[in-house]
Amino acid sequence: MTKRKYIDPLSTLDWIRLPQKSSKNSLVVWKAVIASVNIIKKGLAWYVGDGTQIRLGRDPWIGCSEGFHLSQDLVAFLKDRGLFTLNQIADPRASSIWNQGWLKGRDLDLIEDRLEEWDRYIRNLVNSSVRLSDSPDELKWVFA
Repeated sequence: MTKRKYIDPLSTLDWIRLPQKSSKNSLVVWKAVIASVNIIKKGLAWYVGDGTQIRLGRDPWIGCSEGFHLSQDLVAFLKDRGLFTLNQIADPRASSIWNQGWLKGRDLDLIEDRLEEWDRYIRNLVNSSVRLSDSPDELKWVFA
């Protein structure tokens, strides 16, 4: 009932990602939920499955440090090349049974200042042992 009244037609995930959430004429409890969304968002991270739900440079994954953030400029550059989600930067040429390959900065023709930022992002993926699979990504509460 609450989802239908305050969130529809959006999915819960899309609603969480929205910067502004309407609380006009809503119940006190719902206003408290809205006020705590930023705290809730800080405790959420993705368990990586197929990588189709995880936005590049915006969404944390389980096992990452703060290195999941990318600058607005780099995110815009990636979007211009049609790269929005984690699965789109998997490199089958560099993947093996044991390790997931990821696109390198030279594959994307990154300029020097973006290259360092991208390399940090990829190192964070590698250090987190992220490996894409056939299962769907799952948003998890990591402070359990």
